[in-house]
Amino acid sequence: MVEFVIGAGALIVAALAVKILSSESARPEIEIRHKPFPVEWRSILE
Repeated sequence: MVEFVIGAGALIVAALAVKILSSESARPEIEIRHKPFPVEWRSILE
């Protein structure tokens, strides 16, 4: 019974984390994060 409660709690926490990440305008942050990476990789490769 305790294991079930812990498992359910972990699933709820994971679901809430996904909702929070998706609701906090994640798309612009992802775009901003991905723009610098190609520049960094180019400088590393050069």
